[in-house]
Amino acid sequence: MDWSDVAETVAKIAPAAGGAMGGPAGAAVGGLLARVLGVDESPEAVRQAVQQNPEAALKLREVEARIETSLIEGRAGAVKAEASSESWLARSWRPLTMLIFVGLIACHWLGLTSDTLTEAEVVLVLEIVKVGLGGYVVGRSAEKIVKTATGSGIFEHLKAKR
Repeated sequence: MDWSDVAETVAKIAPAAGGAMGGPAGAAVGGLLARVLGVDESPEAVRQAVQQNPEAALKLREVEARIETSLIEGRAGAVKAEASSESWLARSWRPLTMLIFVGLIACHWLGLTSDTLTEAEVVLVLEIVKVGLGGYVVGRSAEKIVKTATGSGIFEHLKAKR
């Protein structure tokens, strides 16, 4: 049995951990999960623990939450570094990118784009804008909620937790 064989079982409870088990870091992630679950570092032991121990699901969800928290903190750190950069380009590349995509949509609606664009290509550009605007709106909403709840912004809140 291989770690990728356990990935689907783990992914039902902890999607990020299960997904990582199926990739090149599978053995490392599997070993980590085995230690968290208190079992031998073998795919079979992890599979049995996940399937037979109800507390295993809680432990896997805790690991998943830590992974997500680390990812969010990493992204927040990158955005904060960009926003506080001395370089105008480093501070502005995200909004500029979104403006370019919005400009592409406007050009298409005004009939200024090539007739050879497929519907799939146009939909892809719309999806990029939707994700970008959604991320901005959700990010700003989260910032306002955290500021209201804690009296400080999300970056300050994350710093205070360290």
